[in-house]
Amino acid sequence: MSVKAFPIVGLLIACFSSLASAQTPANEAPSSTTATAPVEVASPAQEAKAAQDTPAAASPVSPPDVVSKTGAQTKQTAQTGQTPSVENELALPDARPGMGVTVGPVELKATGYLRAPLRLAFRSRGDGLKEGEGQYNLHTPWLVDDDYFRSGFQYLRTQESDWSEIYFSAQSKYLSADVALMGSLFTDWARPLLDRQWGIAQGSVTFRYEALGPRLRFRMHIRAGSFWDRFGWLENYDTYVFGRTHQMGGQVRFEFETKPVTFWLLQGVGAHLDAIEANQGLTLLNYLHVGASLWKVAHIGLYFLDTLSQDKRQLKEVQDASMRVWGMDLRLTPFFGNFYVAGSWITSAQAQYLSPVLEVMHSWGGRGFTENYLGTDKSDGTGGLKSLAGEYTFSLRRVLGQLAPERASFLRGGDVQWRFFGLVAQAASNQVDSDPALNRDGKVALKWGTELLYQPLSFVFASLRYDRVIIDVQDDAAAFRVLTPRIGATLNWMLGAQIFLQYSRYFYGDRVRLRPGQVALETLPDADVVKLQAQVSF
Repeated sequence: MSVKAFPIVGLLIACFSSLASAQTPANEAPSSTTATAPVEVASPAQEAKAAQDTPAAASPVSPPDVVSKTGAQTKQTAQTGQTPSVENELALPDARPGMGVTVGPVELKATGYLRAPLRLAFRSRGDGLKEGEGQYNLHTPWLVDDDYFRSGFQYLRTQESDWSEIYFSAQSKYLSADVALMGSLFTDWARPLLDRQWGIAQGSVTFRYEALGPRLRFRMHIRAGSFWDRFGWLENYDTYVFGRTHQMGGQVRFEFETKPVTFWLLQGVGAHLDAIEANQGLTLLNYLHVGASLWKVAHIGLYFLDTLSQDKRQLKEVQDASMRVWGMDLRLTPFFGNFYVAGSWITSAQAQYLSPVLEVMHSWGGRGFTENYLGTDKSDGTGGLKSLAGEYTFSLRRVLGQLAPERASFLRGGDVQWRFFGLVAQAASNQVDSDPALNRDGKVALKWGTELLYQPLSFVFASLRYDRVIIDVQDDAAAFRVLTPRIGATLNWMLGAQIFLQYSRYFYGDRVRLRPGQVALETLPDADVVKLQAQVSF
C-alpha cells in the first residue's frame, strides 16, 4: 500500500499549534461546527463545512442509493424529485433537519430518510388466452438497469428500490459520536430477508476544532471508527467516479480558508474484513484527497485511492491483489448553471480477491469491478478503466434572481430546470474475443441523458427524462433508450416529503437480454414500468 501521503499529514500536525495561535486573537475562544454527524469529505462541490454521513453497505444487495439530506437538499428534492448527495450541496450544518434535545452541554439528535416505491411492470400475454384470463401479465419489473451493482454501467436511478435509514448523534462542542441503522425491503409487504436488514451499520467518533483568525480560518477534524467517504458523486446516475469507501479506520482533514481561496487536505486509512469463504482477503485502504476553491465558484479536486490485499491462506485460492484510483474533478457554480466534470483512471491486479473496501462505478469491490468491466471468462481482475463524466444544471429562477429579480414573480415560487448529463468509460482487459458479447478489452461504454422539469407552484412539479445507454459503442443492438415522464407533489411542513407517479417506456436493441439467472425461464426485459413512490427526510 502506498504511504507517501503520511509525511504531509505529520508535517501539518507539527505546525498546527503555531499556526492556530498566530491567527486566533487572544480573547477569542476556539469554536466548533454544529453538525450532528461527522464533517463530510470535501469535494469541489463543497465549501467543506459539514455534511451528513451514512453507514456503509454490508451487502451488494440493495445498496444505499441515497443519503440523508440537509435542509437545502430537502428543498432540492422537493422541487426536482431527485435525491441529491451531500457532495452536491453547500448547506451549512445548522440547516440540517432532525429532531433533537439538549441535555446540559450535550446535544442528542436523530435524522433519517425513507423511500418507498411501488413498481409494477405489465406486458401482453399474447394470443391463446383462456376464458376469464386477463390480457396483461402484472409483476415486479424485470429490467437490466435497476440493480445498483449487478446492472453495472447500465444502471439508471429512475428505478430505485425501497430504502430507510436513521442516524443517532450525541455531540458536544468538540466531539460527536454517531450510530446509524439502515435497511431495505420493508418486511411488512415483502418476505423477510436477513441480508436486507442491516441493523447497526456504522459507528464513529469525530473530534473537531477551528481557529478563526482575521485573515486565515483553520479547521480540522479527526475521525475514527466505521464510516465511509464519497468521492466524485454523479447525481443523475447515483454513482462514484472515484469511489465510496466501506471501512473501519481513521482520517484527518485540514482546511485553510482565506477570503478568496480555500484549500483542504484529507488523509485516511482503513480496512475491510476478509470473506475467506468467498476467496476475498483482508483489504487495506489508503486514500488522499486535496482540493481548492476560488471565491466558492470554481472548485477543483485531486484524488488517489489505493487498496491492497496480502492475505493468503492454506487450502484457499486467495492471491495478492490491488486496485488503485487516480482522479481529478472540476465544478463551476456561476449563476447561469452548475457545471461538473470528472475523470478517473482505475488500475487493478487480481482484483477479484479484494474484499469490498472500495465501491466504484457501480461495482461492489474488486470482484464487482471485474464482473462489470474486465470479464470473468478470461480475466482474473487484472486490467483498467478510464472514465469521463459531466453534468450541467440550469435553473431559470436562479438566473432571473441574479439578472432581473422583479421578473421572477411569475414563477410563483416554482422553477424551470434543464439538466444534461453523460458518462463514458473504456476498459483494458485480458478478456479479448471476436464476439462483442464476450470481448472486454478496448470496450467503450457510453450513456447520456437529459431532463426537463417544470414546477408551476412550489408544491407541484412535472418532469420528462430521456436516457440513452450504449454498453458497447460497436454493438448498437445491445443498447437501449428510456423515456420517463413524472408528476409529483411536495410538502415541506417541517419535513421534506414527496409523492410522485412516473411511467417509464423502454426501447431495446435486438441483443438486449436479462442477466443469466435473473428471472427463471425469462430472457426479455420489460418495456413498460409504472412507479408510485413516497419519500421523506427528517
